[in-house]
Amino acid sequence: MLEGLETIDWSRLRHAYGEAVDVPGQLRALLAAEEEARQEALGDLYSNIWHQGTVYEASAYAVPFLIELLEEPSVPERMGIAHLLRELATGRSYLAVHERPPVSGRDESPELEERRREELEWVRAAHAAVVEGLPVYLRLLADPDPDLRMVAPYLLAVCEERVAEIAPVLREWLTAEPVPQAKASAALGFAELYRRADARELTAGVPRERWRDDLLCLARADGEDPLVRGAAVLALGELSGAGPDGDLLPVLVASIPLMGASEEFPWWSDLPLLSIDARLAPYPERRQEFVLALLQHPDAEIREQATRAAGSLCRERHGPEHALAPVLGELLSDPAPAVQEAAARTLAELGPAASPAREALLSHLEVGSAHTRVSVAAAVAALGEGQAVPCLIRLLEEVGEQPIRLTALDSVRRLALAAGAAVPVLRSLLRPQGYPLAVRHRAAATLGEMGPMAHAALPDLIAALQDPELASGAAAALARWGGAAAPAIPALCGCLRHGDSFVRRTAVGALGAIGPEAAEGLTALEELLADPEANVRAHAALALWRIGESAELAVPPLVDILVNLRSIPGVRSAGSTAAEHLAIIGPPAREAVPALRDALDYPSHWIQIHAARALWRVAGEVEAVLPILLQHLRVDPAGLRVLECLEEMGPRAQAAAPELRRIVESERRLLEVGSHASWIEEDEAFRAAAARALDRIEGSVHRKDAE
Repeated sequence: MLEGLETIDWSRLRHAYGEAVDVPGQLRALLAAEEEARQEALGDLYSNIWHQGTVYEASAYAVPFLIELLEEPSVPERMGIAHLLRELATGRSYLAVHERPPVSGRDESPELEERRREELEWVRAAHAAVVEGLPVYLRLLADPDPDLRMVAPYLLAVCEERVAEIAPVLREWLTAEPVPQAKASAALGFAELYRRADARELTAGVPRERWRDDLLCLARADGEDPLVRGAAVLALGELSGAGPDGDLLPVLVASIPLMGASEEFPWWSDLPLLSIDARLAPYPERRQEFVLALLQHPDAEIREQATRAAGSLCRERHGPEHALAPVLGELLSDPAPAVQEAAARTLAELGPAASPAREALLSHLEVGSAHTRVSVAAAVAALGEGQAVPCLIRLLEEVGEQPIRLTALDSVRRLALAAGAAVPVLRSLLRPQGYPLAVRHRAAATLGEMGPMAHAALPDLIAALQDPELASGAAAALARWGGAAAPAIPALCGCLRHGDSFVRRTAVGALGAIGPEAAEGLTALEELLADPEANVRAHAALALWRIGESAELAVPPLVDILVNLRSIPGVRSAGSTAAEHLAIIGPPAREAVPALRDALDYPSHWIQIHAARALWRVAGEVEAVLPILLQHLRVDPAGLRVLECLEEMGPRAQAAAPELRRIVESERRLLEVGSHASWIEEDEAFRAAAARALDRIEGSVHRKDAE
């Protein structure tokens, strides 16, 4: 086997990690006698010719050998190979996964255009190579191994070009196949095959109605296996494009606890409920009905899993929380402690969207395990309710688990202005004896958020500046206090010569935040303009501006960082900081305009955004700035900076109004990545910022028209 491997010059082909010279050895290792060696080889192939969803030049060349191995009954790893072939057929290009969209109105470089064309050709080649194995995949339907028969439809589903050949064979096989997992796979396989083919207008002559009749019979067959019935309901919904019919949804719900989970079943994980919930994502109304039914299921394990499905639905769309949050609130009284804890955790993740469960949350602040109580308190804190503070203080004082303490600290920080009673326990957590460093830093950050109202902690924060482990956290906290941190000036000045550049940087920031009162530090700050760390120089420049308002001292070091972005190693990380600080300085930084214009083309979205914002604030430029801002208008911290700038620009950012309106009116949540703990809150904050920007743009336009 694999005789043709030597006919390919693998050294001229590339995969995710460079030259593909290791691929032949990995393919041969799939035939090794030792399972460990085979598994390692399969893992390596998953890593290099299909890397996190992307395919490469070498991918298509490896596919024929994988098909050859799949066809040979004696090969032990045929299941893994079938899964890998499926992934290769649906892989994407590296740029499609990782690249931000180009700026409107700016031409791409010829090199980038050529790379994109080349990568798309690799994607097409990999898919086409997999489809060439169709005869082998069809023969798998008759394989004596039921697991391989089960995986065959999973692989056939991505060969949409050959739907006319596959559909009749798969339908005939469905009626004869005795193994439920294989039968269910056929139902789901045809639904995906048809959907993919229909998207490419390849379904002419394919008997979809016959399939629907067969699937309907399976869904309604009382004696059929629950997995088959559930798969048939899902497949019918996907074929209709509207989700499962209302009268069939109970069939799907009833089948959940009886499905079990085949370790090898390719269509979902060992938790069928969550995988099925994800498949219902295109049909939000049906999905909400499904989740609501499962939240009230008699099986406690099902209810627990359903809380996760409820959280997932609320993270994806606006609105379901109105129906789901009250039911989650009721589950705080569930007889099963695991369900209570899961419901509390999901409500905490909902953030401000948990308001429909407010009364239930308030009544359960002191109920259940420590994990349940901290989640309930976090949910109450997210609603801005100060009633959570006593519970949070008790958790900080009585529970030693670090995750619980960190969650409680985050909640106190959120309630900063209402959490004055927590200052004593926060002061105690700053002490090095017995507390993990992460807890001490979080306590310092919380005191920083509370500001001068936590004045009793000022001596503790000043003392922490002498602690090598906590100095940066203490300085960052004092920076939030502004002028109220003036008694810390001598200690902060002492940190300016600290050996840790991060401590120097945060101390500089704190002095700048104090303002003119920190004048005694000016000489030391000027010396830091020659610091070897560019980020320290950038912060020193801003501090000099805030203390002495000397553009002559502050602006040149920031311009120098921008000018040297491409030539001096280590400067890039300070580029966005330099541009951000120039935006703060504003019109007095006029000499920075040429460097800021050049930075608009630098391949870093943070640098581009801060440079655009600085150009607006320094020079009032719109034509060059607006396309950059619109390119990076997405739900993330950088996107919030964009919205702030658009709000400042007002009617001059009129071109952004359609996109802002889309964001404000979207039924979907727009956050793409993030922590479940803050997902909804970040999305809500982004939407609110977009609404403010839109109101400023259109309100200003309307006022101008009225005049």
